[in-house]
Amino acid sequence: MVGAARRHLSALVLLLLGCLGAGCAQGVPQYNAYVLAFNAQYEQGDSVLDIVGQAERAVGGRQLNPAVFDPDNAAYYLDIADPPITASFRASLKSLKTYNEALVGLTNGEAANVLAARISLLATNTAAGVSAGSVALGGPAAVVGAQGVVAATTGALKVAEPIFKTAATAASREAFRQELVRAYPEMRMLLVELRKATAPMYQIMRRSLVVPRSDETDSGRSPEAERMLANKRQLLAGWVLLMDKNLVALDQAVAAAQSNDAAARVSGLTDASIELKVFAEQMKAIRLKQ
Repeated sequence: MVGAARRHLSALVLLLLGCLGAGCAQGVPQYNAYVLAFNAQYEQGDSVLDIVGQAERAVGGRQLNPAVFDPDNAAYYLDIADPPITASFRASLKSLKTYNEALVGLTNGEAANVLAARISLLATNTAAGVSAGSVALGGPAAVVGAQGVVAATTGALKVAEPIFKTAATAASREAFRQELVRAYPEMRMLLVELRKATAPMYQIMRRSLVVPRSDETDSGRSPEAERMLANKRQLLAGWVLLMDKNLVALDQAVAAAQSNDAAARVSGLTDASIELKVFAEQMKAIRLKQ
């Protein structure tokens, strides 16, 4: 599997290099190595957040007064939408995904109108992330000790939001490049803060498995619940390691966006993307076994 993944990604990188050298307008915007690698990491994170959302609903729901209905807690009453903390983290992850797609579009030589559409979506997603973070901070975030990381991710998005709004009104690829690079420190910080957020995510998972007033074990969790927690911890650990590799790849992607040399645009990105993609496939195999 590792060898096949490396061959597949290497072929895509060669295609990208050839297209850049020929000055292609569209490149391979949806199929190059970095997009494949980031999307694999995104899939892992999305799966983790599905679990976090279920756990948050269980933990947060215990704090609700059954005698009243609070419209601000509507997401705790139904399982068709993420509860506030999970919604905030998922919105941050989505903003990162859109940022990566815009970076790759820029590097691939996409037309200005296509880039404008991507960056407009990025501005929208970032604004949604700020809104989701504000809701989480106004709700029961303190119950699970997540207010610090929610504040940090929301703060990074708040700084990036006006940059993307300005970029969405730009008329040239050079202007797009300048604005995307200007937002890079905040988007990198967002990924770092999501990594930190895995600590309170684990506590949410852990607390959700405690049976109130249980005397079955000292921890309040059954042996089966302990096994479930161990599996969830594995998935969370895998996402952390993927984010570590993604940080390296993101640094290389921004360097590619800053470079005028076609070969330099992907030379540093290739190995980082392949390593990220291969590791993500390994984590996916683990996830499917659970």
